[in-house]
Amino acid sequence: MLSPALKKLAQEHQLHCAHGIAYGSLAGYSVTLRDGAGTKTLAVTTRFPDQSQYAALQADLAPHDLQKEYRVQQLIPVENGIVIQFTDNRGTMKKIRAFIDWFFPLLAAHGATGSEICPQCGQSLTQGSTWQMVDGVAYHLHPGCAQQMDRSISMAASRAQEEDTGSYARGLLGALLGAIVGALVWALVLNLGYIAAIVGCIIGWLAERGYRLLHGKKGKGKIVILILSVLLGVLLGTFAADAFTLMKMISGGELPGWTYGEIPTMLSILLTEDSEFLRATLSDLGLGLLFAYMGAFALLHRSSKEVATTKVQKLD
Repeated sequence: MLSPALKKLAQEHQLHCAHGIAYGSLAGYSVTLRDGAGTKTLAVTTRFPDQSQYAALQADLAPHDLQKEYRVQQLIPVENGIVIQFTDNRGTMKKIRAFIDWFFPLLAAHGATGSEICPQCGQSLTQGSTWQMVDGVAYHLHPGCAQQMDRSISMAASRAQEEDTGSYARGLLGALLGAIVGALVWALVLNLGYIAAIVGCIIGWLAERGYRLLHGKKGKGKIVILILSVLLGVLLGTFAADAFTLMKMISGGELPGWTYGEIPTMLSILLTEDSEFLRATLSDLGLGLLFAYMGAFALLHRSSKEVATTKVQKLD
């Protein structure tokens, strides 16, 4: 979703708005505007005929504190372009406008090609050129160059998959071990009478860490394994906390006639016959799942991006 502020800037420069971005020609350059979590991004698709020209641009940028002057978090060179990410808070749009007025003349002074040049092949764009989106960035290309870009991306994805020597089996083992360690910590904290959000988050973090340490394979299977491991970890931690409580009661003589070996039977009886115990257990379980998946959310999001296939999407 494009914010009203970026939509206004897009309208001022007659940019197109589609698929959550604004794109088109701004000050002679092909650009993309988009919003992020606490950020706004300006991407410029261009190329430098000579690498020394880009090096000279970097030298001119070096003395400037871009964060202080324009709220630039990152200025990232990418293939056939530059992505500039701004911190998004009050007054950022004013900074973005000032940055455009300052930066675009610098691009021109250092030989960066404008919107009339295809960033893929470096040749002039003719009638029939097309706008394509790759990873949220719009490119103005020849139709043949768009097809070539799509093929290159597909080939790179295939190579990355072939070069991935990881194993789902090893990843599963690592995720389970991580989740079990987190479960034991969660059980200890519950047994002490606390509900610690950070401990629940640790279950998700340890599961993902274990997966990576044992070289789990990148792919959709990783996401499934992490979700199941976190679920198992929270279940184990919750019931382990109840088991610890019963162990203390048995050792303290509060449950005469019962032994440690009968704890699973006691848990089964309590869960089926004691509604208050069941409610407390379900409450602990629910909180554990909430906190664990809060901790794992960013990791799962990153994992989903690892397996996402980059595609060239036609905009016009």
